[in-house]
Amino acid sequence: MNGLPTSGKQRASRIPLDYYKHGDDMTRRKGFWTRLVLGLTVVWCLLLIPALILPAAKSTPVGLQRFSHGPVCRAHASIGHECSACHVDFPMLGGRDALADVLPGARSTFVGDKKCLECHLGAERNGKFDGYLAVHHANMKVEMTPNCGTCHEDHKGLDKDLRRVADADCTKCHKDVNASLTGGKSAFGNVSSFHRDHPAFRSVQGEDPSKIKFNHAYHMTKGIVLTPGGKEFKVENMADGVQRGALLERGLKMTDAVSLDCADCHRGDRRFNDRAWKGDTPVANLDKKDDIRKAFAERRESRPRVDDVLAPPRTPGAYMAPISYENHCAACHPLTFSPGLPPVKHSLQPKELREQVEHIIASSPEQAPKPPATFFPLPGKSPAGGKTNLSAQVDMAMRSLMEGKRTCGECHLDARGGDLSVGTQEIAKPNIPEVWLKHARFDHGQHSEARGFSCKDCHAQAYGGDPKMLLDAYTLPRKGAEVVMIPNIDNCRKCHSPTPDAAFAAKGLASKYDCTECHSYHQGTPNKK
Repeated sequence: MNGLPTSGKQRASRIPLDYYKHGDDMTRRKGFWTRLVLGLTVVWCLLLIPALILPAAKSTPVGLQRFSHGPVCRAHASIGHECSACHVDFPMLGGRDALADVLPGARSTFVGDKKCLECHLGAERNGKFDGYLAVHHANMKVEMTPNCGTCHEDHKGLDKDLRRVADADCTKCHKDVNASLTGGKSAFGNVSSFHRDHPAFRSVQGEDPSKIKFNHAYHMTKGIVLTPGGKEFKVENMADGVQRGALLERGLKMTDAVSLDCADCHRGDRRFNDRAWKGDTPVANLDKKDDIRKAFAERRESRPRVDDVLAPPRTPGAYMAPISYENHCAACHPLTFSPGLPPVKHSLQPKELREQVEHIIASSPEQAPKPPATFFPLPGKSPAGGKTNLSAQVDMAMRSLMEGKRTCGECHLDARGGDLSVGTQEIAKPNIPEVWLKHARFDHGQHSEARGFSCKDCHAQAYGGDPKMLLDAYTLPRKGAEVVMIPNIDNCRKCHSPTPDAAFAAKGLASKYDCTECHSYHQGTPNKK
């Protein structure tokens, strides 16, 4: 039709038999770009030869540009120009590293771990810091032990925090803990995420371990009264000191009833300043690795231990400073036994206390308390006859201190957990935990009123209220101090969850819920022989 070939043979005859010998425009363009890319690749490889032969060339700006995968984190910024500070040449064959020193027979998958150990200290063994123990449990299976770079990936930018690893790096073992151990069973349950199956906090379960009698709700009640209509304790009734001064600065008048606030006793602890935790740059020059290790060792020693294990790092104000009798208790509980005489020192055992009382009375006998004729002395002492007036005065003062309503017996227990008496031989140490969440870190500074939280959001039981509750608590041996007033995991999940509580989410308090938000590893165990 219309002169066109109608058969297959006629149509095939239109194609030259030597068409493959003559390229078209498309073929020529593809060939050009292929040869160009291949040539540039060869040139780039040739430019690598000096750097491969001369490792120092890798530290030049051109060398860094060719080899670097991106900026290192801020903590490594001072050594970012020195590739050999972290990297080794051709590590594919592997080799022994510090893990083999801790776990006999272990082989690392990356010999470059030794580079990390030149600065970072590790497990404490035989009185020294050996290599950094790559596992955070000594009985972890070697084949499941990752090298440093597996979890702590660098070259992700200045703001990358190497300690903030992906949850998958944790849950690959913790989702089946027993399967990752060389033998025995773990005391910890399996965890795949914080908001789904993380167990309750063991550290705050059970009874308060401290040896003290104290009721928070009673002290938070206006006027510090047990029942409505009771006689209020006023600012003018307080002894002159730090606590009364703080209330006056807060705006209370001398005639006002005492009204305590959490911050009157609980204030941020400023003692700790773990620079590594804050992400500061290294403390010493790379060329002085001994100085770096020494600085890390000093920093490590400045951190406290909990249950004989190095506590998680903390920032200033993360935890509350310890309660001090002189700063927080003395204004309401002066250790006086007679008007006009100085108070006794705090923290004395009965024998030392008696010696000090005797010294005070002997120094001012005219102001010492005069025992009545019916006064009953200490057990084993004669009520009359050879008893000197000084001895009787000391006995009466000791009874006032040991069994008094506002002195030693009001708060302290004896070594067996009972009330103090004139016959007590030893007063139990308060033993108030400084760190409650022993396996995790918590920062009060991040949960402050400035961030939208109030103390009552987490410690509602510490506030005054129901008089019956107060009276019931005062029938207990420790006046209600048996109750741990630190919330458990459900309270944390109100914010730390992909579906936070609506009331907190409305205030913008939805928070991270990954493992490293609260946990850190490689904390170090003490020397075990």
